[in-house]
Amino acid sequence: MITVIVGTQTGTAEFVADELQQLLTSYDLTAEVSLEPELTVPDNNQTWIICTATHGAGDIPDNLILFYQWLTSQKPDLSKIKFLVIGLGDSSYDTYCQAADTMARTL
Repeated sequence: MITVIVGTQTGTAEFVADELQQLLTSYDLTAEVSLEPELTVPDNNQTWIICTATHGAGDIPDNLILFYQWLTSQKPDLSKIKFLVIGLGDSSYDTYCQAADTMARTL
């Protein structure tokens, strides 16, 4: 199972995640998109794809804040999780894709 975890303020990352889900499905992979990820670690091996935009001055989008806080405060064992981070942003900003960088470092 692949879970595409979306961090979005304007919906762009959600659009990208939906397209990614369709692409994965076309390769006979099971994928789901989550705007509100569960704050638990699955028992089985799983893949997380974090697809996130950067909000404000390099901030994590509002809908991922609880997930990020859970990761940083609880420090769950993610040894069975494979992950990939996709960052969306505008390279004209100093904080270009900072939310994606933050999530990658945290995971």
